[in-house]
Amino acid sequence: MIVVTVAALICTVFTGFISQSTGRMKTLTVFASASIVLSAPLLYFVFISTYIYEKIFYASILIFVSATAFGPIPAFLSERLPTEIRNTASGLVYNGGLIIGSWSPIIAIGLLSNTKSFSPNLIPLALALNISIGGIILLIGAILNPDTRNLNLN
Repeated sequence: MIVVTVAALICTVFTGFISQSTGRMKTLTVFASASIVLSAPLLYFVFISTYIYEKIFYASILIFVSATAFGPIPAFLSERLPTEIRNTASGLVYNGGLIIGSWSPIIAIGLLSNTKSFSPNLIPLALALNISIGGIILLIGAILNPDTRNLNLN
C-alpha cells in the first residue's frame, strides 16, 4: 500500500503537469480510456501474482492509469466555477467524489463476500467494473466540458 500510494502521488503530479501542456480534457480522456481498457487485466494480474514485487508492479500500473486521471481535476474545477464559490464548491465536489469513490471497492467486495452465488474469482472483475464506471464518468465529463487550459478567466 505504501509503494502504490507513493506511486499515486508521483503519477498524479505527472498527469497534472501533462495536462498543462496537452490540455485537461485530452489528459482526462486518455487516462479514463486507459483505465476502462486496462483495469480488468491489471487487477487479474494483481490477484494471480504470487510474488509481492509482481503485485506492486501491476498495482502501480493500475494506479497510474486509473487514479492519476484525477491530477487535472482540481485545476479544472477551479477554472469552471465562479470566484464567489470556487473554493467551497471545488472542495465539496472533489472531496465528495473521493469519499464516494473510496466506498465502491468496499461495497463490491462486501456484495461478493456475502453472496454464495459469487466466486472469489469475480472480485477482480467487480473492482474493475468500479474503476470502469469511474472512468466512464470521467470520459463523459471530458467530452461534455470545454478545455479550460488556455482560457482567460478575467
